[in-house]
Amino acid sequence: MSPQAESAAAGSAARGTPTQEVLTEFILSLVQAFLRTGYYLPDHPQAKKAKVGLYSRFMSLFTGRHELSFMVQEMGETRNILVDGPLPETQRLSTLMTRGMAEVYVPRLSKFLERKDLVSLTLKETMSEEEFSFFIDVMGEPSFATLDATTKAQFINQLREKQITHISFVFNEDLVTEDRKLPWRAQLSISRLKKDLKVLPMFQSLDEEGFRSLRKQVIRDVLRPINSPDLMSALLLNSDLAGTKEVPAGEIEDEIVAYVSEKNLVATGVAALEAHLATTEGRDREGRQRALHKFYRRLRTSDAEGVHELIRVFLEKDIIDLQSLPEDLQKQIIVEQETDRYLEERAQILKFFEGSQSADSYRARAGFFFRVIPELIRRSLFDEVLVLVTMLRGHAALRDVRSATASELLQKISSGPIGVSLKEAFLHSKKEDRIALDPLFLTLGVDGLLHLIDILIETEDTWVRKNACEIVLRLGPDAERLLLAALCSGKLPVGAMAEILMVFGEIECQSGTVYKLLQQYLKHKEPKIRAEAVWALCRIRGEEENALFLQLLDDPEMEVKERAIRCLRHIKSRDALPSFMEILRQAEKNPELEPLEIKVYRALAEFPDAEIESGVKTETFLINLLKEAYPKGLRAMLQRGEHRQMSGRVFMTICETLGAMGGQDSVEILKDLSKRVREPGRQRLQKAVHHIESRLSPEAPEHSKEPAPAAAH
Repeated sequence: MSPQAESAAAGSAARGTPTQEVLTEFILSLVQAFLRTGYYLPDHPQAKKAKVGLYSRFMSLFTGRHELSFMVQEMGETRNILVDGPLPETQRLSTLMTRGMAEVYVPRLSKFLERKDLVSLTLKETMSEEEFSFFIDVMGEPSFATLDATTKAQFINQLREKQITHISFVFNEDLVTEDRKLPWRAQLSISRLKKDLKVLPMFQSLDEEGFRSLRKQVIRDVLRPINSPDLMSALLLNSDLAGTKEVPAGEIEDEIVAYVSEKNLVATGVAALEAHLATTEGRDREGRQRALHKFYRRLRTSDAEGVHELIRVFLEKDIIDLQSLPEDLQKQIIVEQETDRYLEERAQILKFFEGSQSADSYRARAGFFFRVIPELIRRSLFDEVLVLVTMLRGHAALRDVRSATASELLQKISSGPIGVSLKEAFLHSKKEDRIALDPLFLTLGVDGLLHLIDILIETEDTWVRKNACEIVLRLGPDAERLLLAALCSGKLPVGAMAEILMVFGEIECQSGTVYKLLQQYLKHKEPKIRAEAVWALCRIRGEEENALFLQLLDDPEMEVKERAIRCLRHIKSRDALPSFMEILRQAEKNPELEPLEIKVYRALAEFPDAEIESGVKTETFLINLLKEAYPKGLRAMLQRGEHRQMSGRVFMTICETLGAMGGQDSVEILKDLSKRVREPGRQRLQKAVHHIESRLSPEAPEHSKEPAPAAAH
């Protein structure tokens, strides 16, 4: 490269990727230079003026992409010029310019290319300034509309005489015309590659190593602008069209396969395989298979996502055979094939297995199941795994020639990689898969227990932990002891401990050991633990713990108090009513107690006939609260500013509680209030009215005349 070129290239790198405007300005100046040199002699001042500064602008285009290409695309009667190289993506020249400029300059550049019968012209960064200047002179010279063979030869000789070698061009007649139905861009690239490779024998001064390096550079220059997997695969499968005596198709294939980026590797392989399978004409099948086999060898060296799946498809489509696969993949595919056979012939295989007469034959046949179980787990076929584990469990209990091997296999399944796979499946599967795993862990029994304990410790998913805890508690006293040990180990976060306590309550665990632990946790320093412990006791023992729930209303933490109210509501404890009223009185003076106030109002839905204070029943008490808070008419004017300011949450809770247990009096006040509130509150009040009216309707079923379900906890 000339000193000027090196200087310009260094400036280009400092500036970064050229903008669309820089590229457009250069192309405009280039076309103007063609026009001037076509009109004036090369030595004329106007011709020289047109080229001033143009070379440095040319060199400023290149940062990582080393070529500027113009390609003529004919679509019916329309001729488009595509520009590739400096920008990240190929662009239509017409879209780089304003509409007015495009209408003037695109046809002019198209005319210059048409004069030379060119469908592709590529300028390389390695051009010297002198070479670049001579190139403009040659392109600007007028020519016949269509070059004949003699004139084309003169054009080529002129390029050689001026030593214009750092360009690549394709005449219209050079386009490969084999009936391959290639994408236009692939056809053009192959044609350029074929033409560029043909001129390589001219470099006779090069030794074998230099010649090999030049071949590689020529191929990569053509591949560099190709980013599409579809186009790259088309070049790979049709490389024979570009092959020459000196550079056969096989060498081109090698370079293409090596050039594909890791990012596009799988997509290119998929595109090549699909094109191969869909092709019935053109290159022989053996040639395409050879190209794909080379691509497979590249796949073997890659860790890209999807590579193994693509290799499997290559195997299925007979591009490769099983023996050519990596050893680990061979083993995996053999296991998959064995699993497929088991699923197809399950009854016969199990019958054959049951017929084992000796320990050796049983062990040999059991090895088959030991191989297929991991694959069944991978496919989430947990019911199939359950069948095999249940069978082994039965054999282990028989105390015959099979029992020792069956017990050994069960131990390996539980404690080895298979057990880890079951644990991972439980941790990361959907709910329906965990339901399918439930009986499998139960069948494994204590052998699989440690994995369930690990799940309790590792998971952050409430439902996963809940499901695992339920299985452990159904496995019996030994499992329960391990669970309680994990609970007391300090390894579990507070949230996980609370969730396990919640499960104790949900399944109404009657274990004496669990009961003692729950009592201990009522004194735990974490309020969340105390809250879940009291709720679990409520679910397990109910009214028997009435005194405890009343006592916990005095707990210093709001969370525990709220849970105690919930427990008293759950058991419908009338003993709690005085305490409830005291909480309401305190809440009138202390807004921070509003959460407790709301819990109490919801709890009152369970006591529709109770006398709250001075002979006043629950419904009347709540209605009076609403009337005091939202008076109307003359009373509203007299009491303005005197009545209690009730929060929206408290107001709506009282209304919904009336909806759950009130009668006709509640209907009247709720209807009146619904006229004075906005949405969405109005809709909630109307819903409360509907609950009451449905309950009071003579046609309502008897069970619906009971108080409606209380508002949410």
